Amino acid sequence: MERRVRSLPRAEGFTLVELLVVLVVIGVLLAIAVPAYSGIQGRSRLSTAEAQIRAAMPAAHAFYEDNGTFVGLGNSVKKSPPGIGSYDAGLRVTVGTGSKGKPTATTYCLNAVVGATTVSALGPGPKAWYTKRNCTGTATATAP
Repeated sequence: MERRVRSLPRAEGFTLVELLVVLVVIGVLLAIAVPAYSGIQGRSRLSTAEAQIRAAMPAAHAFYEDNGTFVGLGNSVKKSPPGIGSYDAGLRVTVGTGSKGKPTATTYCLNAVVGATTVSALGPGPKAWYTKRNCTGTATATAP
């Protein structure tokens, strides 16, 4: 009697080794791309914060022209004199506070926060840029 052995149909697909190789390649590509992307995000936040401060400087100077001082720059719109917000309602900066950041007759400090990035600038000018709020921390002549 003759027996016929039925052969099972061969399963098509990828072997375990091939799948592991693909996963390793994807992991290597991610290891290269993620740190580069994080650096780009940080520089982007820094540029955005700097741009926000530069956009607020004309309003600060207009306040000075109207009042002859920077004292009161951080006032709300309803106070007298109305603060920087009355010159440009779309500003995304805050006026410095505390011993180093508080506006004086001739200087002011503007703060901008974007994500976890903080930049402040001592004006008018800006005279110096800082990487902490209220014009504290390490000062640089150019934007950080």
